[in-house]
Amino acid sequence: MRSINKLKKNKVDKNGNKCGYWEHYWRNGKLQSKGSYENDDEVGYWEYYYESGVLESEGLLSYGFYDGIWNYYDEDGNLSIKATWNYGEIISKSPYKDGLKDGVWEEYWSNNGVKITGSYKDNKKEGIWEEYWYNGNLKNIGSYKGGKKDGEWESFNKDGDLKSEKLYNNGKLIKNV
Repeated sequence: MRSINKLKKNKVDKNGNKCGYWEHYWRNGKLQSKGSYENDDEVGYWEYYYESGVLESEGLLSYGFYDGIWNYYDEDGNLSIKATWNYGEIISKSPYKDGLKDGVWEEYWSNNGVKITGSYKDNKKEGIWEEYWYNGNLKNIGSYKGGKKDGEWESFNKDGDLKSEKLYNNGKLIKNV
């Protein structure tokens, strides 16, 4: 990260465009957001705050678009979601509880179609997980128990035809069905 000259904040250029380091405040006087502008576009590292003053989110902006990893926090300041963006397009998002992955995790293709979806419990994969081809057809489906493959797993080709079936127990391949 580049250093920000906080001494010269909330400036505009000769065309009236925001430039340099800026801070925005809620009506109650608490910080709402801070970061840099370039030609009136948000760039670089930004932080956004709840009206209470607690950090709400933080991450990189590229000319107003979310870019890279963003962390989102609940009103108590606990990490609740970690998302990865590519110039305004969401790539993945994962909810957190007590600092561990917990809840539905999703990853996306560049066409915004779902690439992978499944759940975490206490930082371990749990339950049904699905993976999709770029064309939207199912690629793999199966379940995890305690972070290990468990039960029947099916794989499909790009056209959606069943390619293979496998049976797992506690992460170990038992047999090809």
